[in-house]
Amino acid sequence: MLGKLLGLATVGGTLASVGVMHRLLLSMVNIIIMAIAGAFMACALLASMFYTAYFCLVRYGVPSYDAGFMLSATALLITSVLTVIILWKLRQLRDLSRYGLHKDGEGLPDIGKVAIAFLEGFLNPKK
Repeated sequence: MLGKLLGLATVGGTLASVGVMHRLLLSMVNIIIMAIAGAFMACALLASMFYTAYFCLVRYGVPSYDAGFMLSATALLITSVLTVIILWKLRQLRDLSRYGLHKDGEGLPDIGKVAIAFLEGFLNPKK
């Protein structure tokens, strides 16, 4: 009888941790969806800002071809800078995955071992 109760308690604890993990994953998905929606809104805002700048330049006497060229050059410059930053960050990420954390600090434990130990302790608490 006691064994059955302990078994039910273990199953209940496992189900509770699965519920916590499920809520965590749902909140992460919500954050990702909101980030994507925010990126779309930022793109729309940027496009409207370029249109407004073009309209203002034409309105105040700049020929339309010159205004279009200036805004195209500005957009190309912004895109180039962002591309360089993204490539630099990807190169840093590749170096981190290739060499790991051992080049930054010798005394740091392996992250995988720490994560496994945490999950084992979280899922199987001491009685």
